Amino acid sequence: MSTLKVDTLNGSTGSTITVPSGQTLNIVGSLTGAISPTIADESTDTTCFPLFSTAATGNLAPKSGSNLTFNSNTGLLTATLFAGALTGNVTGTASIATTVTVTDNESTNEANVILFAAGAAGSGNLGVEADGNMTYNPSTGVITATGFAGALTGNVTGTSSIATSVTVADESSDATCFPTFVTAATGNLPPKTGSNLTFNSNTGLLTAGALTTAGVTTIGSLVGGTVATEHGAGAVATSFAPITRRYTQNGVIITKIHFDLTALGAKGGTANDVIGLPAGGNAFIGRYVTSTYGIVYRAEIACIELPAVASGTVTTDIDIATNASGTIAYDAAGGTAKLFNTGGMVAGQELSNITPAITANNYFYLVEGDTAASDAVFNAGQFILTLYGHAIS
Repeated sequence: MSTLKVDTLNGSTGSTITVPSGQTLNIVGSLTGAISPTIADESTDTTCFPLFSTAATGNLAPKSGSNLTFNSNTGLLTATLFAGALTGNVTGTASIATTVTVTDNESTNEANVILFAAGAAGSGNLGVEADGNMTYNPSTGVITATGFAGALTGNVTGTSSIATSVTVADESSDATCFPTFVTAATGNLPPKTGSNLTFNSNTGLLTAGALTTAGVTTIGSLVGGTVATEHGAGAVATSFAPITRRYTQNGVIITKIHFDLTALGAKGGTANDVIGLPAGGNAFIGRYVTSTYGIVYRAEIACIELPAVASGTVTTDIDIATNASGTIAYDAAGGTAKLFNTGGMVAGQELSNITPAITANNYFYLVEGDTAASDAVFNAGQFILTLYGHAIS
């Protein structure tokens, strides 16, 4: 190898040092000026190292880095980081990106995963993740996930696993509704309905196949259970006014009138006079209207408390009379048409009339069955009048 020591090589641009063939020129020292090396094509080496300098200008030594490589066979340039505008396709993962290019898709019928940030932080340089259990279908606009927590507006398909409350709207017109129930008293349970339990929100009518109340089971259709006010002011006791309850069981319309005698009076002296408030007022306890009672074919009267008086002389012979007039008051004649002629009853006794033959629209009155009373004012005595009817189909 030949060694040429030159302190300074001055010459015009393009000065050339020629080295004989087979010899190597070793330059000791430094060269000033520009050097134009001859570059050869290299397209097969898979591991190359691009050269760079440590400043933008000046007489600088070329350098390379193990974290910047080039595969001349594939054209792949690899670095650990990149900063600046980028075009074309890139493999690998950008550690931090502020924006991404999004393509509009509003019609494809497919389940696309939804991207979200890793961790609970609301901002920052976070990893992007996806879960196959949360997808979006551009064709239907439906987001699908296995669960949801938080406030929700709009329409949702599917079933909520656990809900503590629901929004309920008033419904007062639908004739066929189905009350919901659960199969245990507590716990996270699915609501259910039964075709044998319906509710008419227009009429308030609840219909069930059977009903058990306080240990008593009613089998068959039980409909209604309304409480009506069907009495006159002269029949109102100080304890409570006559209570009329009506319901339908297996097509039978059952009407029960529960009445009390407290503060009502029996003048005495004439049988069949009306028992009522001495202060006056129409004293009927009910009225037979076929549209509500049906055609009554059976009647019962039960004494559940023996009559007693606070003053005067008592009578326990209390009958039920029917009359076309609705304006009969205390001590007036109630008539002789009787639904019941009790002859006097004791507590716990019940009488039945299987051929009542009541005239439609007549009123029911309590009347004295004898003349034993004398200016009596009752302080006890309760009865229940029950009528069984059926509508004409």
